Parts: sequence; structure tokens; C-alpha cells
Amino acid sequence: MHVAITRPFEDADRTAHALRQRGLTVILEPLLVVVPCAVPPTALAQMACAQGWLLTSANGVRALAEALHQTGAALSAPWDRPALCVGDQTARTAQAAGFTNVHSAAGDVQSLAALTCRLLRPQQGPLFHAAASVQAGDLAALLGDNGFHVDRAVLYETRPAPAFSPAFAQCVRQQQLDAVLLYSPRTAQTFATLAREAKLSPHLSTVTAYCLSPAVAEALSSTSLSDASELRVRIAPHPTQDALLSILDQDRASSMKGDTP
Repeated sequence: MHVAITRPFEDADRTAHALRQRGLTVILEPLLVVVPCAVPPTALAQMACAQGWLLTSANGVRALAEALHQTGAALSAPWDRPALCVGDQTARTAQAAGFTNVHSAAGDVQSLAALTCRLLRPQQGPLFHAAASVQAGDLAALLGDNGFHVDRAVLYETRPAPAFSPAFAQCVRQQQLDAVLLYSPRTAQTFATLAREAKLSPHLSTVTAYCLSPAVAEALSSTSLSDASELRVRIAPHPTQDALLSILDQDRASSMKGDTP
């Protein structure tokens, strides 16, 4: 079974390892390229006042860590402040980067907002969101409704790949691809757009798209794939990688039994 991982290379290792342990063939086809941004001049003052860090991706962790290495000498105990992470992989990246007070929401932006409300208090100061130029969900609005002030600084941007790699396109045309893992709405949109532009839509009828959340599936369905109406879509019961891979396991087990999942 051939499975494509569409995450940036920096985030693909753990997923690839989990798939290879299952005996699957891994295809690395990152659809977003991560590009760091210069730290905005206003960000240092915002970081100094922050009671904690809001981290909505592993890329945000890496960008914040780099910013702190550049400016951290001017801040008080930046690595000890609460680092509130959207999911477990982001939390693991934060721990590896040197943050010592790490908490995982094990979910999505709504879960992160709920975790923040449980652990912190608005009167303790603002929060700093290490963000991308394009974001999914409005974390600041969710927390603002609960009295928190969020300073958001763009520390990196994600750019969509301009086209599929020739090897990946050939794999799809030969109908060797069985599954594609989609982790974000933007990645799903990019996948659909590139498939349409490369005229690969008719070859996707044997492919299953495994989506991390309903929002990812909605982004995929809202971007026209032309003739690929038969593309199967499966949605993780919870927005975690373990849950996403669990439905892949279920489908493989059903296929081995000759059932239709």
C-alpha cells in the first residue's frame, strides 16, 4: 500500500516512521513550504509582556524558538512560561526546542482555547501567538470572548507547492497511490488544485483521502477536482495523528477481509 504524506519535510518523520512500521510504502510529497519571516519590531515588546505562548503548529514552535534565541536575553525566563500547544506533535517539538512548561490540547484551535481557559487567567497578562501568514481558525477571537488579549505575530509563512513532483504525478497516473494524508485545510486545497491543474483527477478514483478534521475534508470538497468525484474521503474521529492512522488501520483490516470499509 502506497501512502502519501503531504506535510512539510520538517514534520513528516514521525508520520513516516509510523507508516513504515505498518509495512506501508511512504511517499513524501510536501505541499507546503515553510519560510521563516523576520521578527516584527513590535514582537519583542509583546513577547516580553506575554504570560505564555500559543503554539498552533510545530512550525510555529520552531519559529518562536528561533526568535527567542535571537532576543531571549532581553526577556525574563521565556523558556519557562506556559507553552500551550494545539496537539501532541506540536508539544513534542516544543519540548525538544527547550520549552519546559509544555501543555497539549490534543485537538484543534477550539481545544487549545479551552485548554488556555483552564490553565491561565486573563488578568495575568496577554498571550503571544507565534503564527503563520495564513491561519486556520481565529484563536484570538475565541480567547477574546473569554477575556484574554492575544498578540499575534507572523513569524513564518507557508507557501503552496507550485506543482506535484514528476514522480508523484506519475505514481497517480499509474494508479499506484492508495492513500493521501491531509492535515490542514490549506494542504487539502493545494492537493485538489494541483490535481486539477495536472489533469490527474480521473486517476484518483482508487485513492482515499484521510483528513485530520471535518474542516480539512470540507476544504477538499469545496475545491473542485473535476472528474474525481469518486475520491473517497475519510475523517479522523479526533483531530490527532493517532486517530487519523486508526481509520487507516481499520480500512486496511476491512480490505484484507474483503469487506468494503
